[in-house]
Amino acid sequence: MKIKIIGSIGVFLAAVLSAPAVGPGVARQLSEQIADAVEKVMPSVVVIRTEAVVIRRARDIFFGYIYGIPERLAGQGSGVIITKDGYVLTSNHVVTPAEKIEVVLSGGRKFPARIVGRDPQTDLAVVKIEAPARVQFVPAEAGDSDRLRVG
Repeated sequence: MKIKIIGSIGVFLAAVLSAPAVGPGVARQLSEQIADAVEKVMPSVVVIRTEAVVIRRARDIFFGYIYGIPERLAGQGSGVIITKDGYVLTSNHVVTPAEKIEVVLSGGRKFPARIVGRDPQTDLAVVKIEAPARVQFVPAEAGDSDRLRVG
């Protein structure tokens, strides 16, 4: 997941830095601002790994019986820590279906987690990291939506 995030940032930076209408000073400043933002939020970004067993329906070609074949599915997505005690905001499709959820922090530490809420219509879910009470997580800082700008 780190590779995907870093790769995406790299592609974005390459596109921005190669734009002919932007002078080198402006491009350098933009690059620094992006790097600062990524550095600030990275401790709050997590990888979410899931496992589930689903029953795939199959039909016997000779006798016509319909039976279920268990199939193990593995999934992966991302989320953002929103509280110091380990609540994580993610997409509902990342944790559906899931029988086992593991959260991997940016430093590599792994913890089990459980779903505490989900909304399929908005594709949002909240999972709780199952960690000892002494473990404190780094939540992302909420921004001010009134200060958002297009661009």
